[in-house]
Amino acid sequence: MEKIIIDLIAKYRSLRNPDYSFVSRVYQAEIYKKVIESLSGFFEIQDMTDINDDVSFVYVISSTETEWILMLSMVGRYAALFRKDPVMEYVYFDETTKKQEEELIFSVLKQEEFLFLEEEILAAKVPLSTDGLSNETFFYFLFGEPNPF
Repeated sequence: MEKIIIDLIAKYRSLRNPDYSFVSRVYQAEIYKKVIESLSGFFEIQDMTDINDDVSFVYVISSTETEWILMLSMVGRYAALFRKDPVMEYVYFDETTKKQEEELIFSVLKQEEFLFLEEEILAAKVPLSTDGLSNETFFYFLFGEPNPF
């Protein structure tokens, strides 16, 4: 968790009074273009990023049978994958991977050195330096709204 907090502070400058100015710069830089190009060779991909609510690139990934929501954090190389089958289900790369397509998605992301966090970490409140916990979760600071946990 220490690395995550270091990455959060590097981007937000403060977790008490977060500075979101990095979002538009990171979005315009298209830092994950290579990843999306790799995945688009196997899937249909639609960019659903909303820089007013998200601190991640949000993509709908579709195969003939399934859709997923892929979130790539603007804070650092953190990824979250959700299966829409029929409700949103968090897919962790070694426990809930049920489909060959998911293994392919994770393989591409691993090659690009993305980190996949357990649901318990994403749902946890972010600790502040001296006075307890933030009101927000790691998911909120890494990916934005809405928080699925």
